[in-house]
Amino acid sequence: MKIIYLLVCLSFFLAFETQAQQATPNLRNPVLDEQFFIVREWISPKEKSLKTVYLFDTWNKGTIYLKNKQSIKGYKLNYDMEKDLIEIETKEGIKVLPGDRVKQFNLEKPGLSDSMQLVNTDAFPVNNVYNFGFYEIVNGGSKMQLLVKTDVEIIRANYNMITNSGSKTDKIVKKEKIYLAENNKVTLIKANDFEAFGRKAEAVEKYAKTHKLKLKRPEDAAKLVNYYNSI
Repeated sequence: MKIIYLLVCLSFFLAFETQAQQATPNLRNPVLDEQFFIVREWISPKEKSLKTVYLFDTWNKGTIYLKNKQSIKGYKLNYDMEKDLIEIETKEGIKVLPGDRVKQFNLEKPGLSDSMQLVNTDAFPVNNVYNFGFYEIVNGGSKMQLLVKTDVEIIRANYNMITNSGSKTDKIVKKEKIYLAENNKVTLIKANDFEAFGRKAEAVEKYAKTHKLKLKRPEDAAKLVNYYNSI
């Protein structure tokens, strides 16, 4: 009887110990702790010729704000424009986070106090159409915001041995598109089209001509948005 009692006690202890171990969080990799099934291992290495599918040439520290209201901080990040993945550099290697899980991520700018803010495009649909990716908030004005989205086009290798013509490697073409956002309405800027400024279009266009500003240049467009918000 005593032996049976000891066996029952031992079984209870082992079950309790197992449950306690399962409840203990995995502190070895804090990126994965609360992001189970969200952040995952990056298995397939990129082709060297495609390394410029990254939005940035360098990796910078930043903060990721997830749509589930959690955040990931203190890691170097980069964004894969082709696959819509935020890559996170950790001691255990590169982890990847699908872009559709992210509300916004901010990146530190070396030597500058302001951080770069990138918001998911689903926050600003164009004509009620959602496209994957992120807008950089260049000017977050109180009335109108200036957004810039960088798209990537991959031109595949087309080398012909017979004619000895074409390219032997894939090429990457990055294109910046400028958008104006006001009251959740987003307008793609085409050439020097000032109609997006509505009833203030004439005043903004006059200001642009006086100061020799081009709406298609992001740095000039930021000044025009500042002027629009001030009048």
